[in-house]
Amino acid sequence: MFHDCRAPQRGLLLILLDASASTLRGGALARAKGIAHAALAQAYHGRWQAAILLCQGPVPRLVQRPQRPPKDPTPWLLPIHGHGGTPLTAALRQAARLLEHHARRHPTAPRRLLILTDGRSPRPALDLRLPAVVDYREMSPPAAGLARGGESR
Repeated sequence: MFHDCRAPQRGLLLILLDASASTLRGGALARAKGIAHAALAQAYHGRWQAAILLCQGPVPRLVQRPQRPPKDPTPWLLPIHGHGGTPLTAALRQAARLLEHHARRHPTAPRRLLILTDGRSPRPALDLRLPAVVDYREMSPPAAGLARGGESR
C-alpha cells in the first residue's frame, strides 16, 4: 500500500544523436540510429528513463523528454532525418544541464550519456574526459529497418 521511498531509483539514459547532414555519408546516421535503438531497448528492459537530444541545425533540441522508452523504440527514431549543421558544443552543454537536473531530483539514480556523432563540427567540442570512445561509423546497424526510414531525405 505504501511506496518504499528507499527503493532504488531508476536511471536516466541520455542519447545525444548527431543527425547533421554529414552523418548521411556512408550510412553513419543509420548506424547511429541502430545503436540508439539497441540502447533504448536496454533502457526499457532495465526500467530506466531515456531521452534523446538531437544535435542538428542551428541549435540542439530535445526530441524525447526523459521518460520510459517504449518496448519498441522505432517510433522514437524513424522521424529523425539528417540535415543541417552540428551544434556539438551547445548540445554537450545542454546534455550536461539535463544530467545535472536529473542528479538534483534523483541524487542516487545512475545516469548515462551516449554520444553518437561523427565529430564534424564548425567549432571544436568541449574537452571531454571519456572512459571509452566508440567509432560507430565502422559498425553494422543492429536495427537495419531504421536505415530505410532514417535516410530518406
